[in-house]
Amino acid sequence: MSEKTLFPESEIFTKARPLKLTIKLENDFWLRMAKEVIIETWCSEQENIEDIVSDLSELSMSDSGYEMAKDLENGKCDWEIDSELIAFLENLSWGKIDEYKKLVKEWVTIHNPQPIFSIGTKLMVEAGLNSKIKTGQTIWITGINKDTAEYLYWDDPNHNGGYVKTYEQIEGSCTIII
Repeated sequence: MSEKTLFPESEIFTKARPLKLTIKLENDFWLRMAKEVIIETWCSEQENIEDIVSDLSELSMSDSGYEMAKDLENGKCDWEIDSELIAFLENLSWGKIDEYKKLVKEWVTIHNPQPIFSIGTKLMVEAGLNSKIKTGQTIWITGINKDTAEYLYWDDPNHNGGYVKTYEQIEGSCTIII
């Protein structure tokens, strides 16, 4: 008697794309940033590193470096604020974005998602993609980033580059126009 399976062997289940850093990765990021703060002497080594992590992680990443530095004046640590610290703070949000991109690239390496649309494919938007590309519009795939499993798209087939969305977002929001 043959063994029955619930799903065919060809059916592969892929863990969903990470949408943000894990708690551990985020904590590791803030700890590295706190150590850099100590190395650069913006806080003394006598400061509790958990307090530095707390001060940094509570900052609004949408603020400017200057606004963040002003917020640190009311932090747990005794901050030595200078122009280099302000520049460091300006780049914090980019550092978090870079950490997230590394996580996505690892996910892509493990799961190897493949695009179902190719460059030049004409699509009908079934669910709005952004404030400029709405339901019912026609778009074209203008590029593919396999490292991050993302499509570039635009409402002009000859456009170089375009808006960026994940494979899942485009494939779930659009249908092919033949």
